[in-house]
Amino acid sequence: MSIVGFLVDAAVTGRPSWSVLQSLLLFFHNYQMAYANGELSAWPVGRLWTISVEMQFYLIYGLALPVLSRRHLTALLLAFLVVSPILRLIATVILPHTLDSDLSMAYAIYSGSIFQFDSFAAGALVALHRPFFSSPRAAGRLFAMGSCALLVYALAYIIVNITVRHDTGSGALRNVISGILYGEYRQVFLYSAVAAASAGLVAMAASGHGALRLVLARPSFQWIGTISYGAYIYHGVALVACGYVLGVVFDPISGGPVRLIRDVLLFASAYPLTLTIAHISYRYLEAPIIRGVHGWLRRDSSGSATAGA
Repeated sequence: MSIVGFLVDAAVTGRPSWSVLQSLLLFFHNYQMAYANGELSAWPVGRLWTISVEMQFYLIYGLALPVLSRRHLTALLLAFLVVSPILRLIATVILPHTLDSDLSMAYAIYSGSIFQFDSFAAGALVALHRPFFSSPRAAGRLFAMGSCALLVYALAYIIVNITVRHDTGSGALRNVISGILYGEYRQVFLYSAVAAASAGLVAMAASGHGALRLVLARPSFQWIGTISYGAYIYHGVALVACGYVLGVVFDPISGGPVRLIRDVLLFASAYPLTLTIAHISYRYLEAPIIRGVHGWLRRDSSGSATAGA
């Protein structure tokens, strides 16, 4: 996907963006996006920075997983839960000296892997201690605690928006869960609360908790889950393609209701297109690769066992 985008962009603009391609292939695109130019003019790749964040976490955890005991792995993950918020607090003090706007500082923290390792650690802890979290009671309690943390955070910063920023009406909800998530230290607490609630939801899904089990058992949801990685990769292309077609019709027209109609139609067209592309990709690209890798691993393990014998 990255190479295709690079080639298309180079053909359209006549200027190959080598730095963007390097950041995508070497998994530092999050920092390229935050501190340089990580976009391609003719192909949407800006959303792919999250893959770099994942890979940077897996670089540490993946190396630790085979060499550390379960107890030491647990300690490492718990340390991430503590260290990441502290680093977000430190960044809050340092970033104003290097970046010039709340939006830039919010994005730098949002996209910086070291500031988000606590979210990955929360999920890894649920997986590492799955026998415990597979209990519906334990999963439900974790979700309840995380949801309470997120609710307390949201209420606190709605009050901050009203009393400190003097926002009124719907403005009191601005920059609480989405938007420019910077200011009054909200960037320190938000991601911890979201990580706790998300880890609880994942635990509930893994444990087959109540009504969630009935939802996830539906074939349509399982199909979406199977192709979800491709949906993430390709949804930017689908949005651009559908946005271009709708723009031909709606751009000459102005007005708030027209914009709302355009946005609704954009979602209604881009979503099924995304799922279609993701399904094709999974069936004809991802699944064959997965089968090939599994076959190679089985042959390799069989060969090692034979050589050992």
